Amino acid sequence: MDFPILAPHLLTHWLLQRGKISIDRAASESFWMHFQKQKAPWMEGFDSTDFVPLAIYGDEAEYTITKEKILVLYISFPMFEGSKTVFGSRFPVFCIRSERLFGYDTIGPVFDFLSWSVNTMYSGTFPAKNLAGDDLRGLGPNMMPNDPMYNGYKFRLVELRGDWKHHLHTFKLASHWSCNDVCHCCKASKTNMLYPYTDFVRQPRWLCTMRTHAQFLAEQLNEPINSLCYTARFHYHLIRFCSVHTVQLGIAQFCHGGCLYELFQVQWFRGDDKASKLRHAFICFKDFIRKHKIQCSQPPFKSYMYVTSGEEYCFFGSKASWHDFKQLHSSDQFPI
Repeated sequence: MDFPILAPHLLTHWLLQRGKISIDRAASESFWMHFQKQKAPWMEGFDSTDFVPLAIYGDEAEYTITKEKILVLYISFPMFEGSKTVFGSRFPVFCIRSERLFGYDTIGPVFDFLSWSVNTMYSGTFPAKNLAGDDLRGLGPNMMPNDPMYNGYKFRLVELRGDWKHHLHTFKLASHWSCNDVCHCCKASKTNMLYPYTDFVRQPRWLCTMRTHAQFLAEQLNEPINSLCYTARFHYHLIRFCSVHTVQLGIAQFCHGGCLYELFQVQWFRGDDKASKLRHAFICFKDFIRKHKIQCSQPPFKSYMYVTSGEEYCFFGSKASWHDFKQLHSSDQFPI
């Protein structure tokens, strides 16, 4: 099967030429200087401030009422703040219906092409050869092989962002949530009490087991190796978790569970049992988001979503919604 894909280096050239994005040299320089000062591992041996930060994001999303999914890969520019919406700052380069993914054999060539294109952006010039090594012809005036592509600018990949599932499938990580050793960065474990993954003190015991980049490559990747590992200046610390997923599937669900528990204790919601109280809680919740024009796809609250036993803390399988609550009046009552 053939799937269309946009070359990030050409898409970026088009976006700059058409004024869809702009480059803030001062912001980019500040970005590099900050991480040099912080001695970020992925900045080792890199002292140039002439590059523009580049990010790749991947995620699946449901697109039908029957919950069929589509996988989309985007590029973005972390220092670009010229758009008020994601539609003007996140640019899809590839998408595929998930049912058409037949293991890594399907998506592997896509990452091969993306990696080649990203390395072209690092060079800052139009490529002379394609991914297969064949000579390329010019695409037009001032777009000949080896011509400057971005008026002297270059781009460096600084983020590979997605949820845990996306990274697991992308890099075929040896450590993940289903394993006893859950972390690809260190030896945090569910079973090894020398390095418990629940240790979150200021100096956790697993901190001394943080892997070097070489150890990550040797211990955490399964064959075939994803081509993103061969992008210029790749470091495994560039593999970042999506903030929305971190909150929605982690912090928020325990926070909501604790809040719901306390509200149940003071009989805040009407009802004779847990199910009826959750129904009333959902009615209050819907009234609240309708009043404040907050969009959230939270389904009705069900008893199975609310867990008070078998967990270290109360847990509620809810959905997070980003909103600026500073706009709300102090007298507003939050239903949950």
